[in-house]
Amino acid sequence: MLSEETKKRIEAEEQFRHDLKVKLEAELATAKSAFASLHKQAEQVEKKATSKVIEFLNSSVGTWFLSSVVITGGAAMLQQIQHSHEIE
Repeated sequence: MLSEETKKRIEAEEQFRHDLKVKLEAELATAKSAFASLHKQAEQVEKKATSKVIEFLNSSVGTWFLSSVVITGGAAMLQQIQHSHEIE
């Protein structure tokens, strides 16, 4: 059998483990809630940025910019195709 001193030591170790487990679980819960809050804030910032980009592209300046890029890009692509055909 175990002596009283050994039983008390084992009981103290188990109590320490239990207290540590409770403390770590509380810290984990706090960290999870903080992470969830940061994640929510990040999603809100992303939505704001996306809505601003869409708002810009729907404006007259944004539409002009998009059309200029498409027309310029298409013309450049056609020039390269024509140039490669001339080389061949």
